[in-house]
Amino acid sequence: MRARVLFLLDLMIVTALVAVTRCANYSDVFAGDQINFVDADCYARMTRARICFEHPGTISLQLVSLFQHTFNNRPNGNRIDLMRMMAAMKPHFLRLPGGNYLEGDTIKERFNWKETIGPLVDRPTHRSPWNYQSTDGLGLLEFLEWCEDLKIEPVLAVYAGYSLKGEHVVDKELEPYVQDALDEIEYVTGDVNTKWGAVRAKDGHPEPFPLHYIEIGNEDEFDKSKSYDARFAQIAKAVRANYPQYKLIATTPVKIGNPDVIDDHYYKLPEEFFDMFLRENLVHVAEGLPNVSRRFGFHDGRLRMLQHGRRPERAKQKLAFEWRYPPRLRACCFPMRAC
Repeated sequence: MRARVLFLLDLMIVTALVAVTRCANYSDVFAGDQINFVDADCYARMTRARICFEHPGTISLQLVSLFQHTFNNRPNGNRIDLMRMMAAMKPHFLRLPGGNYLEGDTIKERFNWKETIGPLVDRPTHRSPWNYQSTDGLGLLEFLEWCEDLKIEPVLAVYAGYSLKGEHVVDKELEPYVQDALDEIEYVTGDVNTKWGAVRAKDGHPEPFPLHYIEIGNEDEFDKSKSYDARFAQIAKAVRANYPQYKLIATTPVKIGNPDVIDDHYYKLPEEFFDMFLRENLVHVAEGLPNVSRRFGFHDGRLRMLQHGRRPERAKQKLAFEWRYPPRLRACCFPMRAC
């Protein structure tokens, strides 16, 4: 007598490790393959799935993945509500797969993109730096399709040989990860005649994805080994030799490697951001100081501070700030700033 396991699933989409060939209120199916209801007419009717086995025994489920409707009806896609909110923000790009998630706590726990593609059941999973086991159901292809659904471009972040707890590789030991980066770029952009472009096509997306920017590493100002300059230069040289059309992003200023863009990461208080803004956008008010004073009614004490050298930089910043932003505009645009 066959042992039966009945799953009552009040869901719109059911995905499990079973096989089905038709849409019905009940489906008798057997272990071994994958069930994936993606037909819109099937959503409303299919609220129960029955998984059947030939003999009694203990059942171990390797992967059960349950989805409601997804944005654009994308298989293994994203939640509609969150995607709509992101679309309303009108973003231009998504850096994928993130920062700390890219590096992992150790090299073994990095985002190893080759283990995040293909059938979900074949992805081995990995520990994330936030101490949960990632299923890698959101793998490289899903990140790229996320961009596609939002009609934005990816900024591809590639692993650069450094992980969060300080484990790192350089020179010869870095070479396998350099090759991984080159393979990853080919997976994203290569046509179906390339090795990794063919793998992407097999995964269900024959068209290459658009790409203009590649970021090497993540927040390497925290690199305690001080090896980022050499690691960036080594990876940049290889990428430019194979893909000279792309802009390369460094995660902190470097002395070698000639990055096209610097991705500064700041962890500062609001006042510190204002101070940075003022320093970088300081207008030269010294020559027209009296006119500036009359126009915005500066107190004479501030002018004397600038003229007599008492905290001159701070006084100049204050004058520049008020010159650019009169009181009404300040109140509107900078409510956190105590002027």
